[in-house]
Amino acid sequence: MTLPPGQTLTIEEYLPGENGSIRTFLTKKFPVYDTSHDTLMGVATLSTEVTARKQAEEQLNQAQKMESVGRLAGGVAHDFNNMLTAIMGYAQAAIDEITPAGPAHQYLQEVLHAAGRSADLTRQLLAFARKQAIEPKILDLNRTINKMMNMLHRLIGEDIHMVFNPTENLWQIKMDPTQIDQLLANLCVNARDVISGVGTITIQTGMKRVDQAEQWFYPCYQ
Repeated sequence: MTLPPGQTLTIEEYLPGENGSIRTFLTKKFPVYDTSHDTLMGVATLSTEVTARKQAEEQLNQAQKMESVGRLAGGVAHDFNNMLTAIMGYAQAAIDEITPAGPAHQYLQEVLHAAGRSADLTRQLLAFARKQAIEPKILDLNRTINKMMNMLHRLIGEDIHMVFNPTENLWQIKMDPTQIDQLLANLCVNARDVISGVGTITIQTGMKRVDQAEQWFYPCYQ
């Protein structure tokens, strides 16, 4: 490309850096003519490295995308939370109107319990959208898992048997209960997907004291 005197061409150029990285340069090129401006003598270049700026721009773009996702998730979670409030309200009203001895009473209790769990997950989604911290609580893990068993049974289907083996005198834990729900649900769904036909999923609690030599294997150990 031939440029007339006084005009420049600005382009981005990329050069390999250390450890496989790519360095970005903003290069200006302009023609050099003789004194009569008739003969092109060469092309002069002026390059400025802009790698750090480009990385900062990419990080900003990513942050803006995540912020947009957060706003969308927050809006959906807010609407869903409103619907769950109505479900829980009508379920409780129905429970108050029927006899406790009937099977429908137990079914409605399960609906109310599942809606409550869903509301907890929705609150966690809202917390993510608002960039709020999780809310860890002191929990009895055995009791928390036991409350989830009916939901997990329905989640994995009738062909797979669920077994829960709790350890007695289990230490209490400090964790957000909605994270436990998500963890167990994901593990059980993954286990269900790899089981061909009929099978068994066993959930077992236990305690282990981790020493210094095993710290590398338990990244949450402090």
